[in-house]
Amino acid sequence: RADGMVAGAIGDDWFSPFLDTYRVEMRDFLDSVEAGAARGPSAWDGYAAQAVVEAAAASAAADGVAAGVDLPIKPALYSAYPSPIDKDGVSP
Repeated sequence: RADGMVAGAIGDDWFSPFLDTYRVEMRDFLDSVEAGAARGPSAWDGYAAQAVVEAAAASAAADGVAAGVDLPIKPALYSAYPSPIDKDGVSP
């Protein structure tokens, strides 16, 4: 411990704690391929999330003054696929 931080070596087996998560993610992906339907977040969802992060950073830089999130109209391409976020902003 030095300067308020704790550090340690990263072991060779750093991946093990994440195995179950990757298995679930891979199973979901394979199920969506088998069903012929895209599931999960789209590039548009990532774009919207990035806009929120940038607004939060702008707000923090402005001493907490709220910053708006202005998104263009969602392109029709992304409307063809259901979003994992419902209309109330909640993930099912």
